Parts: sequence; C-alpha cells; structure tokens
Amino acid sequence: MNDSSRTAPSGHAYAAKDLLQSRFSGTLSTHSSHQQGFPFGSMMPYALDQEEKPIFLISRLAMHTRNIIKNPKASLFVTGQADENNQLSTARVTCMGELLAVDNDETRACYLKAHPDAQQWVDFADFSFYRMEISAIYFVAGFGKMGWVDLAEYRSLPEDS
Repeated sequence: MNDSSRTAPSGHAYAAKDLLQSRFSGTLSTHSSHQQGFPFGSMMPYALDQEEKPIFLISRLAMHTRNIIKNPKASLFVTGQADENNQLSTARVTCMGELLAVDNDETRACYLKAHPDAQQWVDFADFSFYRMEISAIYFVAGFGKMGWVDLAEYRSLPEDS
C-alpha cells in the first residue's frame, strides 16, 4: 500500500481533475456552528470556474452557509461511478480549502453552464456564489492506491486533462 502521507504519483493529479470535471455534485463538509467540533455534510451541486476551482451557489438560509460565515474552512468530497460489487474500487477525491464569496459574471456563467436549472433561483436575493480556494487535494484511485496531490501539478494541468 502507498504511504498516504506522501504526494501521490503524477497520474493522480490528472485523475483527480478528471473526476472533478466529470461530476457536478459532491458532499460539502463545513464546521458545524450548531454542534461545535463536529463536521456538517451536505449534498452540494458545484461547478468548476475558469481556474478549475469548485464554485457553489448557496442560500443564506442554508445551515452550511451559517457554518461558512463562522469558519470558511471546508472540504468537498466527490466520488466516481460506484461499482456495486466493489465499492472500495471507486475513485474519489477530497478538496480542502476556504470558501470565499465571489460575485462576477464569469463565476455565474460557469455555474449556470453546469447547472442550467439554477437559472430559476440564481437571482434570488438570499443566494450567493462561493469559491473554494483549494489548499490540499487527497485522491483515492481505489483500494490501496491513494495520496496527496501536488497542487502545483494540479494547477498546471490543461483545463480538459
């Protein structure tokens, strides 16, 4: 088994980016403001912006928004297509970073391209865009194949890797 404390082999950066580009929903985990010390997970649609950073359209009424305001550190967990016979062979990626509010036309366009149905509520006053400033990525290719992804390598990959 790989030493999971080391940076993953080069191919993991490509695979992690490919997985993030192919899925548009994951589990966003924030720090619970209601139950101190516990993570709070929510199913969350996302898109990638022009810098390949996850972006979210979130209502101020949502519990995870309250959590983000108190502590912007979060993680996004995304899985590939699961094999019902061997769940541990499913690729998965966890992106960790801080969620920051963003308000620009490029972010809006990227999000609506991935989630056209969001056009129905994107202009509601209580919705805002947030972007994850990624500080770490952990990728699991399957059972026993995992490691931290080199961020410089991830960022240098072409958009459609």
